[in-house]
Amino acid sequence: MDSKILKKLPILFILISLSVLANLSMQNSAEAACAKTATGAIITQSMSGVNDITPFALTTSPTTFDQDQCSEEPLFYKIKFYDVMLCREDPYTGFSADNASNSNSPNFTSCAKIFSGEKEIIIEPGKNVDLLEGDLVLPIGTYKYAAVILSNHLQIKHYQRFADSDDADVSIRGYKAAGNQAGTVCYSALKSAGVQFMTTYNNELITGGTNTLHSVGLPAADAGSNSQGSKILCNTLANAIAGADYAIEIIDHLGDGKYLSDNAKFRNHEAYAATTIAGIRMASNLLKTDGLTVSTTIENSVKLAGYLDFGTTPVVIDEDVIGLTLDFNTSRSVSIDFAIDNTNDLIYGAKVGADPFVLRITPTRAN
Repeated sequence: MDSKILKKLPILFILISLSVLANLSMQNSAEAACAKTATGAIITQSMSGVNDITPFALTTSPTTFDQDQCSEEPLFYKIKFYDVMLCREDPYTGFSADNASNSNSPNFTSCAKIFSGEKEIIIEPGKNVDLLEGDLVLPIGTYKYAAVILSNHLQIKHYQRFADSDDADVSIRGYKAAGNQAGTVCYSALKSAGVQFMTTYNNELITGGTNTLHSVGLPAADAGSNSQGSKILCNTLANAIAGADYAIEIIDHLGDGKYLSDNAKFRNHEAYAATTIAGIRMASNLLKTDGLTVSTTIENSVKLAGYLDFGTTPVVIDEDVIGLTLDFNTSRSVSIDFAIDNTNDLIYGAKVGADPFVLRITPTRAN
């Protein structure tokens, strides 16, 4: 005879076979911010006079050239994952002070882990890649939030052509150890054999006796009046395809300004704000090695936590769920930055910077 107690017990967990999901995909999106020609070149306007330092336009105003940088979808985005979680309650706890003294660490007590460990993946447009292996057991419930913990070392491999509004090639200056180098296609590459270009979110430079961050060499100078300060190369398309490699962007802190010049500029938090996916908001923290405690300096900031508020469309896990799809929108995840020498009407490629991506989690249901 069946147990009446057993009959009354609710199903609290659901086993999901990852053989039917295990897909991490990058969404193609038309929301990339740079205005481009029909062939995909970033439109670059000739500069006129010393006060003209904005040769680029955005897709929202493609004939208004008022930008000195713009964002694109990277060709290759390398990320190291530590944790991916669904949360019933908000894991982001705000901040105790909107300055370097914030001590509010996240609260993951309501979260169920989709992935936990250490795995480096490469995301490409239109391709899927496995993040998860084996089966996953998740508590049945409604999850309004998600949390993703990554290494704050983000790597991008990308190349991009530049042209005027008639799609004629425009020359940009890139890195060269001595002298100058120009080309119509700029690309991330190695600085020298086995040495990656490294930049930080706030463009830290060698300062005083500090030459490295996380044992990676800091740049000596910003891009500006010569090719030695550039962090990308510019040449022909053939050179770009053959020589493209990963550049590192370290998210040093979430404030605005160089920490090594003024420690008070440090921020380990970023409050909720709208994202490129309607209805999803995102907040962030920088964390120490434990992945639980907010960091206090750029040196002990080693993990980046992103929190997603799904608003009115939470993730619902029930008995019918047989899989999960994790869609990463990276349509504006590489910031192509430039330095303008307006005296000589020259444009220098400063860096390819890593910008945030947005995550959507979609359950797959039987039938």
